[in-house]
Amino acid sequence: MTKFSCHYLFVIKNLGQMRKTKFNKSVFFIDRKGIKRFLFKCLNCSENDEIKFISNFPNKGKSIIFSHDDCFIPDNIEIRSYAELSYHQDGSLLWKFPKRKGEQPQKYYNPHGAGSRRTALDDIKLWEPLFQGNIFRYENCINKETVESSELIDCKEIFDESPFEYYVHLGNLIYANPPNNKYGEYIHRINGVTEKLDMTLWFRKSKYSGVYRMFGEKQVVDDNNRVKIIEPNFPLNQFGAFEIDLGYLNTAEWNAEIISGHMMLNMGVLMNSQSNTFVCKVLLKYNPYLNQIKELLGYDKCVLISPKFHHQSLNISLGGIFKKGNDTDIFIILTI
Repeated sequence: MTKFSCHYLFVIKNLGQMRKTKFNKSVFFIDRKGIKRFLFKCLNCSENDEIKFISNFPNKGKSIIFSHDDCFIPDNIEIRSYAELSYHQDGSLLWKFPKRKGEQPQKYYNPHGAGSRRTALDDIKLWEPLFQGNIFRYENCINKETVESSELIDCKEIFDESPFEYYVHLGNLIYANPPNNKYGEYIHRINGVTEKLDMTLWFRKSKYSGVYRMFGEKQVVDDNNRVKIIEPNFPLNQFGAFEIDLGYLNTAEWNAEIISGHMMLNMGVLMNSQSNTFVCKVLLKYNPYLNQIKELLGYDKCVLISPKFHHQSLNISLGGIFKKGNDTDIFIILTI
C-alpha cells in the first residue's frame, strides 16, 4: 500500500430506504469482548453500477460533522444526520447529503472539484483506494440488526479497544490481495461488489488518537470516528522520477501517432520521437491524482517521469510540466 493524500469528512450515522440492489452488505467487526460493531454499509444500487458507502444508522442520535478542509471553524462545517459516499460509473466520487425531514436541502460535494472524475468503475484495475476510516470510539460503532447480508471481521490482534484505521479499495477480481499482512495488519476481501470488482479492507493498528484543536485558549482533543477520501500517490523510482501509468490519464488529449483514441500505444513512434515531442495534455480537474505532483512542484518546472502503460514499465523517461490555464491547470507530457 502507499501513503495517501486526502479530503475530509467526519461520520457516524444512518441508512435510508434504497431501491433494488445488486450488492448490499453491512460490514461489522468483532471487538475483544465479542461485541459485533458496525463499520459501514456498501451497496451497488444501479443498473449501470453506482457504489454507495454509508457509515451510520438512522435514528441513533449521532450526527455527521462535515468539513471539506478539516477545519472546524463554525463557518466551515456542516452538521447532518446522514451522508453517503458514492462512486459512479463515470468516476465521479461524491459526498451526498440527501434531504431529510427538518434538515437542509439535498447537497452534493465533489472533493476533487466540480466536474472532476477519478477512474471509471470499468477501468479500475489494481486496487484503487477510496477512503480511510479511523476508529477511536468503539461505542459509536453501534450494532443494529440489518436486513441485508452481513460481513463479520474478527481480528482480536487489532480490534482490542485501542485505535485502529482501515483503508477501503476496489480492484478487478483477477488480482490477488495486496501483500499487507504483517503483525498489526490484516487484509479482508469481499467479493462481487460489481461483476468485475472486489473490495479489500486493510486494517492496521494506529497510534493516531485524534486531532488537537484550540477553542479560545483551551486545547481539546477531537476523537470522533472519522472517514476521509484518499488517493494513490505516484511512487518515485531510484532516479527520482515519478512512476505514472499513462492509463490513469484516460481523459488526456493524446498525440494520436503515439497513443490512439482507443488507447493503443505505438512504442516505435514514441522511442524515435525527437526531444520535446508532445505526448499528451491533461486538465487537472479531470485527473485529481496529478494534484499531488503539482503541490510538490508548482508551475513551469519540469519533472522527470518514468512512464508505465497498463502496469508495464516502458523503460524510457519523459518530462512533465504544469501550466496555468484559463479555467484549470494543465499538465503536459513531452519526450526528452
